[in-house]
Amino acid sequence: MDPRNTVTPRGRAFTLIELLVVVAIISILAGLLLPALGQAKAKGSRTRCLSNLRQLTLCWILYADDNQDRLIGNLELTDPSNPLGRNSWITGDLVRNPADATNDALLSAGLLFRYNQVVAIYRCPSDTARVFLAGRRFPRNRSYSMNCMMNGRNHSPTTHRVNVRAEEIRHPGPSEAFVLLDENEKSIDDGHFGLNAEGNAWVNNWPASWHTVGANISFADGHAEAWRWLDPRTSRIARQGEAHPGSRDLIRLQQAVSIPSR
Repeated sequence: MDPRNTVTPRGRAFTLIELLVVVAIISILAGLLLPALGQAKAKGSRTRCLSNLRQLTLCWILYADDNQDRLIGNLELTDPSNPLGRNSWITGDLVRNPADATNDALLSAGLLFRYNQVVAIYRCPSDTARVFLAGRRFPRNRSYSMNCMMNGRNHSPTTHRVNVRAEEIRHPGPSEAFVLLDENEKSIDDGHFGLNAEGNAWVNNWPASWHTVGANISFADGHAEAWRWLDPRTSRIARQGEAHPGSRDLIRLQQAVSIPSR
């Protein structure tokens, strides 16, 4: 055969329409996969946060076991009996001294730290808030605060009994009385979560809205739960004293903090 008469086949290129179809398919697949990946990541963060809270609450229980059933200190930094937070489960003031939010030495100075000396368990992985120091942004090292009625201070207008010993946690009981929770980045200061057990307003502090518009909470028996907020106002709290009459979220948390008078 004369090689001059041989026809060499040419490679077939994609047409513009075919390329557009491929791009469209990739876009559809991405649209289907990315939400699922985002949900998986959010679920993973929530699970890690629950684990953090369970570990910290176990430390809280161990402290009481080692101290004749007395609960660990949960005083506000403004309390004169609590100089520099040294008599409390945690130290540092994240509002007055922003640098405290990045100082791991203040975590280790808290009374709870010796029971689990891991700094990472004090911070929720879903907490994306940053502290500005010297023109740079740094992540906070703590996201959790403790129920004011757990050896703290009563913030209710009537007389309620603050739990000083573990045996006093009866109304509600250990499985329903909360100990620690995710606190909102605009609210967190010291380790004391102040809440009025009776009113219709968020008095001193308010919870975060990180985990599918909710927060993780631990209880005095050692377990932790993910609570999803039912009132849209809860995720939009912007200031201390904001009133939310009839809020199911506020009422639910009050039921987990309130101790009947006696």
